[in-house]
Amino acid sequence: MKSLRRLVQALSLTLVLSAPAAAFEMPSEWLSAHFQDNPLVGSLWSGDGRRSDAAALTAALGGADFVLAGEIHTNPDHHAIQAGIVEAWVAAGRRPAVVFEMISADEAPALDTFLARPGATAEGFGAAVKWTERGWPDFAMYRPVVAAAMAHRLPLHAGDLGRETIRRIGREGVKSLPAGEVGRLGLDGPMPGGTEETLTAELKASHCGLLPDEALAPMLMVQRARDGALAKALIEASGHRHGLLIAGAGHVRTDYAVPALLRARKPDATIVSIGMMEVSDGKTALADYGISAATPAPYDFVLFTPRADLADPCEGMAEAMKTMAPAK
Repeated sequence: MKSLRRLVQALSLTLVLSAPAAAFEMPSEWLSAHFQDNPLVGSLWSGDGRRSDAAALTAALGGADFVLAGEIHTNPDHHAIQAGIVEAWVAAGRRPAVVFEMISADEAPALDTFLARPGATAEGFGAAVKWTERGWPDFAMYRPVVAAAMAHRLPLHAGDLGRETIRRIGREGVKSLPAGEVGRLGLDGPMPGGTEETLTAELKASHCGLLPDEALAPMLMVQRARDGALAKALIEASGHRHGLLIAGAGHVRTDYAVPALLRARKPDATIVSIGMMEVSDGKTALADYGISAATPAPYDFVLFTPRADLADPCEGMAEAMKTMAPAK
């Protein structure tokens, strides 16, 4: 009887191991209301403008050391997709450390304390790390990502620099950092050729052209330092395992952001960057978003979703910026 039981157990294990890993799947229904009928919605593309699909992404996940899932913070579909990436990667046999841009070094102790509590769930996660109080969009949108990671008992880590560190870098530059930290954050050399201009233009655009010129250099250094902190957190959190980054799409650009810093520190690592983009009214072709073989996107995969909000992000920014104290 014992040998029969062992045979049944061995056969069961063989079936489990030989079963195909669960494929990545798009959400069954979209949460964002705008332009759901755009033909690009739900489509996947390689960065060079070739059509791709969920099977290709699943295969890429299976071979990756680091996966970087770049979002628009206010789009709930992007967070549902990130949760799907967690599930698909775990099904592929990985147990990644999950690093969040939204949790800074300041909240790391509170995060560790919360995760050590018996019976901790995603329901209490946002309050524990003061998610909403620190200005991030409603934690309810991010709950699926956290819930998926906690259900699989994946390690969760803070990714961003602490607030006071960011302020010091903005005021004093890299000289404000402790010895050795400049190199660990990738700030000991220039950005890759041409990318400083690209990042400067991105910073101008994201602030609606309202930033004074003297604010651009400090803000660029802060952005570089935050990218460096996210790359450092991924490496340290993952150890000999794998790492998943949950961050804004700007942080997962392959040309100058976290992927480039990971390549410099871990040249043998396989890195998959996914940029999630919202469709726009009347823009139904890939070229409308500036992506083609001649002008590739700065991501390994581009994934289109409906748009969550039609409000003009520049409305009110001029007034808000009047209240901002200049860096000194």
